[in-house]
Amino acid sequence: MKDTIFIGGLCAIILLVGAGLYFFEPEYAPARTVGTVAFTSIAEGQYANQLDTRTNYRIETQEELDTLWTLIHGTTRPALPVVDFEKNEVLAVFNGSHASGGYSVKVLEVVDSELLRTVHIEHRSPDESCVTTSVETSPYELIELPKMRQGLRLAHTDTEAVLACR
Repeated sequence: MKDTIFIGGLCAIILLVGAGLYFFEPEYAPARTVGTVAFTSIAEGQYANQLDTRTNYRIETQEELDTLWTLIHGTTRPALPVVDFEKNEVLAVFNGSHASGGYSVKVLEVVDSELLRTVHIEHRSPDESCVTTSVETSPYELIELPKMRQGLRLAHTDTEAVLACR
């Protein structure tokens, strides 16, 4: 009889602990945010000085941002954006080099899932009816957003859009 009471009591304790863990997430558990991630565009332009290929960068430190800022603007650069790298990071997207104006790049959305942060990027080009400058351009955008949680991977989707000028 004592064994039955002991085993029954042990089962009750295990069930209570399990229910507590199921319904009340411990403080040490990492956040499992799933959905759209808020971000802010901190810089964009038409002339990324030394970055003429379609590429993307994840910037996690002030030093990395300073290096990238020099690649974009050269030695005559504007003031560096202020970013709190304790909480945030920067994603930089580049559209590559084009023989004329009218091109741009834009981050449309950032979405976190259980295992992946996906950045949705739109590469824009002018349609044939557009009057554009005949100067070489290399469009870019930098966004600031919350740091990715541990274990999340970074991915991107690229879409092409032709913008009408008529």
